[in-house]
Amino acid sequence: MFKLNHNEFFDNNKVINVLPRLPQEPFPEHCHDFHELVLVKSGCGIHFCDGRAIHVSRGSILYLKDEDVHFFDQLDNLCLTNVLFMPDEFHSSPDLISLLTESCRSDSGQIMVGQNIQQQAELLLIQIREENERQDTYSSLMVETLFSQLAVLLWPCIVTGK
Repeated sequence: MFKLNHNEFFDNNKVINVLPRLPQEPFPEHCHDFHELVLVKSGCGIHFCDGRAIHVSRGSILYLKDEDVHFFDQLDNLCLTNVLFMPDEFHSSPDLISLLTESCRSDSGQIMVGQNIQQQAELLLIQIREENERQDTYSSLMVETLFSQLAVLLWPCIVTGK
């Protein structure tokens, strides 16, 4: 097991990085010094986190804190988007991480969202990626705002189970 460092994944003072994995390639067990949301677009596999195994498929969303030891196994055309972020570097509301923790960190290890929520989340991720590529004065604020919208979008999913 090894630890990934944020310097490998974040540049230009960015605090959020969106990385599509189409498909996810085998990657060894690891942890990192940043947080991660994983949104499964298609396919399936098994996600191991801190010794616990859960089946993931389209609509699965995982929230991994720093230091969570994890990896995917039995990949069957698993396509996903990794949203890496460093919450201690956010300039916006400190409640954002609480909201994400409440939204995406369920007892089962994942939440499942329906097609409508998944499509809305994917659109927000596209906007975050596009805004991250811009280097204007308010890009970082816009990225955090879009990320906040994602958190608010996902919040009712844990409450209703949809």
